[in-house]
Amino acid sequence: MEVERNTSIVMGFQTTNWNKIYFTLWGLVFFLGLSQKSTAQKIDSTLNFSGIIIDQDPKIPLILERRLEINRRYYNAGFGYRILLYSGNKRQEAYNYQSNFKMLFPNLETYLSFNFPNFKLLGGDFRNRDDAQKIANQVKKLMPLSPVCMPGKIDPNKAYPSY
Repeated sequence: MEVERNTSIVMGFQTTNWNKIYFTLWGLVFFLGLSQKSTAQKIDSTLNFSGIIIDQDPKIPLILERRLEINRRYYNAGFGYRILLYSGNKRQEAYNYQSNFKMLFPNLETYLSFNFPNFKLLGGDFRNRDDAQKIANQVKKLMPLSPVCMPGKIDPNKAYPSY
């Protein structure tokens, strides 16, 4: 098939330059028509940042703030570190370590759990490992323990250093 001068084949159809211009203009008009808002769709909430105007529904910042609060409360704040103070099968020894830890660090909570046959004593609620490691180093100096920082769920209301 021989193509004349000033013509091309687009999607199997022979087109001239005028056809290309015609379809390009109609595509541009269609695109611009979709991108413009009607006056009924205009929203009153406008912000101007260095020449950029942002039109948004006034409820969007409220929704974003609510979502951030949910994330802070339930997802991000519930994970952290605790110090493993004791793991063994002697209950009285676990109670002794718990009372000693509470005397040395009265603002930090302790959590004693039993999973047959061992008792596990965890101390503190820390948002990051560095804070937990600082307290673990102090515990190592003051008590005959080898504390270990354990990742897990914490109580965000009692998290160190916000007491």
